[in-house]
Amino acid sequence: MKRTSIVHRLSGDTLAGRKNSFPEAAAVFADPAAVYLDDGSGTDRMVVIGTSIRDRTLFVVHVERRSRDRIISARPASRAERDVYESGETS
Repeated sequence: MKRTSIVHRLSGDTLAGRKNSFPEAAAVFADPAAVYLDDGSGTDRMVVIGTSIRDRTLFVVHVERRSRDRIISARPASRAERDVYESGETS
């Protein structure tokens, strides 16, 4: 799937006031090595850890609403989260 089609399926705020922009966070979904995880909250929220367009490893929390993935938050991945990404674990 092309990056542009993925971004059009996403919605969310601009993540204003944060160091991570919406386009940067959305690009994580286009990373073929991205790791998708349940966030463990018991809700519909999911986590994706992947590389952004600025070559940073981000931890992005999202939820699927109707036919779109809504980005809730994005931040740089912690060392442990980067280790999960680099190992490709999906547990």
